[in-house]
Amino acid sequence: METEEIRQHYMPDKIRLLLIGESPPAKGKFFYVKSAMTTYTSNAFEKSFGVTFHNNEGFLDYFMRCGCFLDDLSHSPVDDLPRNEREKALRRCIEPLSERIRQVDPSVIVIVIVIVLKKIERFVREAILKSGCNPEIYVLPFPGNCHQKKYIEQLSGIISKFLPTKT
Repeated sequence: METEEIRQHYMPDKIRLLLIGESPPAKGKFFYVKSAMTTYTSNAFEKSFGVTFHNNEGFLDYFMRCGCFLDDLSHSPVDDLPRNEREKALRRCIEPLSERIRQVDPSVIVIVIVIVLKKIERFVREAILKSGCNPEIYVLPFPGNCHQKKYIEQLSGIISKFLPTKT
């Protein structure tokens, strides 16, 4: 399956917690296939709910049942682009992301958006502003380069605050 088909397979009926990353990687593993980000996100859920996931699919099904979804600012890889081209590509993605945020049903619960990568914060905040939605927003470091523990701790706190304890 293509990246977006895989992503759509895991879209919950009602999104309660929306994580936004930069883009699927040009090389390596995508969140909905199995990546380091999947592992550390799974660790945060295990910590919050006292569960253990024995495989990636088990975690992703649980993630979806909790009303969680990971979208990306760009649905095309940008991590292999030169900095100025990457910047232009991300800027072009603001409006499409804004539309996707607008489509999330805000009557379900307060939508919580977690921006996973501080360097995309300004683009995502602009998309949120254009969407007309007013979610709670948290900005976490990407769980790499020694930020794994901080990512797990912060995401676990958000999960505990906004998601039901039983799924």
